[in-house]
Amino acid sequence: MIGEKLLGKLWDTVAREGVGSLASPWQTRRQGKANVDARRDELLMLAQTEIDVADIKAGRKVFTEDRKLVPLEASDNETSVLALRSGRIEPTFSIEELRDNTLHTRQARDIQEQINVTKAVLFAEEELENNYTEGSEEDLDSDWFARWRDSVEKISSEDLQRLWAKALAGELASPGSYSLRTLEFIKNISKSEAHEISRLAPFAISDSFYQVKAIEDAGLDFSYFLEMEDIGILSGVKGGGLQLTLGTRIADSYEQVLFHNNKILRFTHESSSKKAQFEIYKVTKLGLEVLRLGVFPMNTDYLEQIGNKIKTQGFKVIIADWVQTTKTHGQYFHAREL
Repeated sequence: MIGEKLLGKLWDTVAREGVGSLASPWQTRRQGKANVDARRDELLMLAQTEIDVADIKAGRKVFTEDRKLVPLEASDNETSVLALRSGRIEPTFSIEELRDNTLHTRQARDIQEQINVTKAVLFAEEELENNYTEGSEEDLDSDWFARWRDSVEKISSEDLQRLWAKALAGELASPGSYSLRTLEFIKNISKSEAHEISRLAPFAISDSFYQVKAIEDAGLDFSYFLEMEDIGILSGVKGGGLQLTLGTRIADSYEQVLFHNNKILRFTHESSSKKAQFEIYKVTKLGLEVLRLGVFPMNTDYLEQIGNKIKTQGFKVIIADWVQTTKTHGQYFHAREL
């Protein structure tokens, strides 16, 4: 099974790179248990551990040297940080107490970082279970995984953990899919920037963004495109856009296609010297990698408007549903001429 092969690669990677589960080794905890059940149990355990971490941070519990979590009870006649002096409450400092607080904070931070990484790996496992590509035999680069792990340690948001999980799953399936630069971009991106990028995603076809009315209807104006260029997602905006020319892909006549999610736009002409012209913005390599991390709904009006623009250039254009059957082939059905 392809999915099982990729899952095995994930477990081997985390074992090799020294990222174990908080409960038990990855393979061992799944013996005799379905992946979905094991993952649910692991997430429940992690949720309880996060509650314990909050107690450590609040000073309600302490993690002892023999790895036991015990309640921390303050005596009635002891004030931890504030003491009453001459009728006033003033701060006092105890070296011993400061040392203990530092230790407890470090313990809580280390445990939380391990939780964050473990959860992201579990979400990556979930992604790989739904991955039907054959995958690569090449091992994940250790430097790449170290950068990924160092970034994920600081991420407590489940939405962002799932984003990082998609990057790990994609890199495991096809090493080189996500550059270190992309990891750094994801690490530093704000939620508002992520939201703005997601507005662009339904309109990206391959590495191009076609200038038709549908993008205006979606509220994407020139200032928006400038912002996307400034953060490195698009190029060619400041110059007013780029001209894309598509020649034929066959010898004796003209045929060309555009793929958009599960749709295909196929345009043909009897003359092989014919060329289709488009006004576009270019999606950068960084932009392509970032956009692959999401699953976004397609905009059918957008694709049809591109098709109608092609039609005005003298081409016969059809739009159809598309199913990819192998890495290099697929088939279309429910074709409709524009």
